[in-house]
Amino acid sequence: MHKLQLYLLCVVALSSCKVKQTSTSTNKDKDLFPTHVKSVSDVKQEQYFIEGCRRKISGNFNASVAQFNEVLTINPQNDAALYNLAMIYLDKREYEKALQYIISALKLNNSNKWYKVAAADIYEATGRYSDAAGLMQSLAKQYPNEPDYLSDEAYFYIKSLQYEKAIAVFNQLEKITGLTEEIATARKNLWLNLNKPEKAIAELNSLIQAYPNEPSYYGMLADLYTTLNMNERALQTVQKLAAMDSTNLKAQSMMADYYLNQQDYDHAFPYLKNVFRSSEITIDYKVKTLFTYLNVLQQIKRRNEAILLGSLLIAAHPNEAKAYAINGDILFQSGEDAEALDMYYKTLRIDKSRFIVWQQVFLLQTRLGLKSDLLSYTEEAKELFPYQPLVFYYNGLAWLDKKEYNKAISSLETMIRFDSEDTGLRSQAEATLGDCYNAIQDYTMADHHYDNALEIDPNNVYALNNYAYNLALRGVKLDKAEQMASKVVMQLAQSNPNYIDTYAWVLYKQKKYSAALSWMEKAITPSTKSPSVLEHYGDILFQSGRIDDAIKFWQRALDNGGDKQLLQKKINERKLAD
Repeated sequence: MHKLQLYLLCVVALSSCKVKQTSTSTNKDKDLFPTHVKSVSDVKQEQYFIEGCRRKISGNFNASVAQFNEVLTINPQNDAALYNLAMIYLDKREYEKALQYIISALKLNNSNKWYKVAAADIYEATGRYSDAAGLMQSLAKQYPNEPDYLSDEAYFYIKSLQYEKAIAVFNQLEKITGLTEEIATARKNLWLNLNKPEKAIAELNSLIQAYPNEPSYYGMLADLYTTLNMNERALQTVQKLAAMDSTNLKAQSMMADYYLNQQDYDHAFPYLKNVFRSSEITIDYKVKTLFTYLNVLQQIKRRNEAILLGSLLIAAHPNEAKAYAINGDILFQSGEDAEALDMYYKTLRIDKSRFIVWQQVFLLQTRLGLKSDLLSYTEEAKELFPYQPLVFYYNGLAWLDKKEYNKAISSLETMIRFDSEDTGLRSQAEATLGDCYNAIQDYTMADHHYDNALEIDPNNVYALNNYAYNLALRGVKLDKAEQMASKVVMQLAQSNPNYIDTYAWVLYKQKKYSAALSWMEKAITPSTKSPSVLEHYGDILFQSGRIDDAIKFWQRALDNGGDKQLLQKKINERKLAD
């Protein structure tokens, strides 16, 4: 309650503190003795009451309670003091005490509307909604020209799930105020709660009859029909709305929604174009609509529609980050990686707070090989999202690509310390740490991290392949390397030429040249351009006695960017280099 209102109540309540006086004295007596002289107890009572109000207004509730109790000690029938104590305990959420005092106040003064309002507040706080409704009913009868009490009575009936009583009260309210949108929509919802949809429909039809030129009511009725799966009636209603106003965006959006609900994109699209061109329709509605397109982007026509709607969205809302973000999602799902990344970049220029956008940026930068961009963006993201493991993972990848192995290790180990619940990410980070330590020839730590990766995820193809390949390069633990590499090509990724190359190379290191050749031939095609794969095939051919074929593949490896000095030596000397 506002302090001014509280103060005025205190002033009014003071009148109840005064003692009514009767007198049979003569006029002479009146001249000698004023009729309104207060007794000592009256004065004290009034002083305690005023002080109680003052302490209450200042928020010193304990002191206020003490003052009002002093009032009641002098006069237990002081209903104003009882009311104020009830309000204090209501504020303190001591509802039982509050209820005790307000009931006592009402017994002494049942006509005071503030006491009834306070009692209703206490009943509401304790979940006694029917009792609160009864008080509002009493006030509505006491003050028939104040419809708010009827509104409150209906509210409490709704809270107590007495829907039919609430409807009856709204009917009374309508007789006073006439039919309003609030009354009609409230009754509509109540009829729906009572599982009487036709009566709910009738409420909105009554509203349309009363206000036939208000387009929004047709929209409300169409929404109701849609909710009730009465799609034909919804369509007819929207068509009426469109006939009333051909430029009505509500009608346009509802026609679009109707057809989208039928998954009829062909008929929805013309309406959607009109809606998306307008800046008056909220961006959230448009983004939600575009999300439905994400499920049908495999259809070229739908994809083109989504891309066009996305461009219209940006034109209508050029300063909204979510406009660019949803466009990025559409392009990403459509396989347009570079265009999607550009949209995500524009999103971040407006709003850098949404981590999911940064995540998409890191993924696409990695996929597109934008190593410098990945490094700069992850460095910035580390400042913005210092507790996001994924930032440090991608930052570690970026430093690894730069061959800054110690910096990569620092970021990846930070990521590991977060103990992310994403076991796939943790396993991948451990495997990448294995790569880093292998690069700086700390093989003990490298093997430790590869083992950690496989302990977390025994089927981590990346870890199995890289661990096996690095063991083969070092010429150690070849049996373990063979087990890991064979698991990849025989169970997990059977057709990947790089993984087949790893397995063949392990077999080569085990001097199983015939088996190595057989597997390597599965990895080589006329279009193979990997210099390491081509060189390995040449080495295996050489050990298989096919010298001329070996030289051909060494030359192909050289032509595709392989180690010039080493390969040229092999070619010139027609043998493996030392």
